[in-house]
Amino acid sequence: MQIKVLRAGPMATIQDRGRFGYMEFGIGQCGVMDVDSYNLANELVGNHGGEAVIEATLLGPSLYFEEDTLIAFAGADMQPQLDGRELERGIAHRIPARSSVNFGMAKNGVRAYIAVAGGF
Repeated sequence: MQIKVLRAGPMATIQDRGRFGYMEFGIGQCGVMDVDSYNLANELVGNHGGEAVIEATLLGPSLYFEEDTLIAFAGADMQPQLDGRELERGIAHRIPARSSVNFGMAKNGVRAYIAVAGGF
């Protein structure tokens, strides 16, 4: 899968569940802020192993998909659009090759989670 980031958003990061059991070595847990939305986005695309997602804060990214990709997003409503057509949160979407998905400012909530089948 190849995805080009056209615009990252000011605080978009790649996140997973975090690291557990390493505090004695000075490595904090970290991971996603909203575990429920993270889990939902991953489940919707068939990811069950804690795959990494994009965690977008306040303003989402703009992504270009070079091949057909299954994606889902949960959490804050960042008004996602596929080539200008609004997409619904909480369901999986098949994104055709050579298409763009753009996320705007959060209408409600703070963080959105963008998962792709197979993870990042």
